[in-house]
Amino acid sequence: MMLTVNLPANIQQLNVLNKMLADILTGNLEKYLINTQLITEELLTNICSYAYDSKAGNVKFSCGVATFDGKNVIRISFEDSGVPFDPFSQQRPDTTKDALDDRVEGGLGITLIKKIASHYVYSRKNDKNYTDIFIDPKG
Repeated sequence: MMLTVNLPANIQQLNVLNKMLADILTGNLEKYLINTQLITEELLTNICSYAYDSKAGNVKFSCGVATFDGKNVIRISFEDSGVPFDPFSQQRPDTTKDALDDRVEGGLGITLIKKIASHYVYSRKNDKNYTDIFIDPKG
């Protein structure tokens, strides 16, 4: 089951998205709630910060349990009409084990997404950005 909502692209909408995740990730999936909320916050922040060049815009968010490669997975999807931006194309060193003072600013959120997700993909179609994150609860 996937829940979908269209909202203004602003960080104040994070509470709405976190509520959706809490409604979906119940029972044995509840232990994935914190990680999905981290991913959601990171991707929403990127859209709010960069997609619309300080202009108003919208974001379509979907979350739920879906089938991917024959497995039931948690799926988080974002769609926006902002400028093209592939969050996964930036090659940044993994600084998660470095001392806080030695870390380069930026990119840590995407590094965390790559560590948490079993699969992630970005595409650009019909002047829209599509970002999909899949988390395999079975590891």
